[in-house]
Amino acid sequence: MKTLLYTVGIIVGCTFTLRAQDTAKCPIIGKSKSIKVQGLNYLRNRPIVSKPIDPKTNIDTILKSGSDSTRFGSSWFVSVTGWVVGYEDGGPQSCNCFTHDEDNQDLVLYIAKSLNSWKDSIFTVAVTPNYKKTHGIEPDSLFGQKVTISGYMLYDFENAKYSLNDCKNCNKAKIKTAWEIHPVVTIRKAPK
Repeated sequence: MKTLLYTVGIIVGCTFTLRAQDTAKCPIIGKSKSIKVQGLNYLRNRPIVSKPIDPKTNIDTILKSGSDSTRFGSSWFVSVTGWVVGYEDGGPQSCNCFTHDEDNQDLVLYIAKSLNSWKDSIFTVAVTPNYKKTHGIEPDSLFGQKVTISGYMLYDFENAKYSLNDCKNCNKAKIKTAWEIHPVVTIRKAPK
């Protein structure tokens, strides 16, 4: 019996230790040896501060076909209205130091022109852990809703392989563009 209790104690202790390490402070550049990915992570984790909105950027300009990587700038602050047609947990990524703690992972929202949009009319928005915690975001309450989202444009070259604009002959594409709003500064329900 003592052996069983000792073993259970070790397992519980290790679990708490791993969880504590998992949620330890991750640097703004995340955890990557690639300078390019560190730069991307810096943009993903940048401070959430409002700026003047770029009036020329809307859902139509984001979902435009064509050459993708240079259409916008990562300093562009935009406000876009669309429908939340899906969401998923961002999972362990280099920007969050590969944490398995869902509270410290991004929430990915799929934003579309309409509720019945196909992947040629969908782009992603990343809700950072800080925003989720501060605003108590529940993705189920956003699903199927028309929302206005403000934040920074970001070309996520790691997602280019899933983008119709970047991946011409592949079956993996699930979004129109690798440009996304990341990080989000505000999310609010929009009139329908």
